[in-house]
Amino acid sequence: MGNTLEGININYVVVEAGSVAESIREKALKLNVDLIIVGTKGASRLKEFFLGSTTKILIKKAPCLVLAVPVMQEIRSFKTIAYATDFEQADILAILRLIPIAKACNAQVRIVHITTQKEYAGEQQMEWFKEMLQQKVNYDKMEFDLIFSDTILEELYRYLEEADVDLLAMLERKDNTFIESYFQRDKVKKMVSEISIPLLSFNTMGL
Repeated sequence: MGNTLEGININYVVVEAGSVAESIREKALKLNVDLIIVGTKGASRLKEFFLGSTTKILIKKAPCLVLAVPVMQEIRSFKTIAYATDFEQADILAILRLIPIAKACNAQVRIVHITTQKEYAGEQQMEWFKEMLQQKVNYDKMEFDLIFSDTILEELYRYLEEADVDLLAMLERKDNTFIESYFQRDKVKKMVSEISIPLLSFNTMGL
């Protein structure tokens, strides 16, 4: 680590256990931590990044926020944060926790919902969600984007690139993550691009 973290109070702990993810989860519970930061390595295609073994388990079971940082990620401040919503009540709770992070970084927050043209009343749902959120959140640097596409993963990647997003935030649901559910719906298309920004995951158990 050298002198890169000079002046910061850091404790180093080595734990031997059969499961890396489970050991991290247990340590997080014991220490009552607020955030787990994990580096992702190996294949970096979008599907494999989100579905990697240790990261996937932590996202599903961690008692707190999980920040997954891709290998060789360029260190930069979070100027634009995207939150991928599915118009659920739990999304509002997650965004409430995201806003203090955005305020600390003076970042723009873009609430995005990407769906197929077949979704019923997508525009009405977005207006309802926007109204509900604005009643609870006081933050003037927040925008809302509704995108229709039959290739959702490719559209998500394109959105992250065009909006110059520095951090993607999402909610881990009981059954599937936002990305997993979209991957199932978009599995015919192969994701050929790579993602190189961090992922911040909220777990419904910790909201």
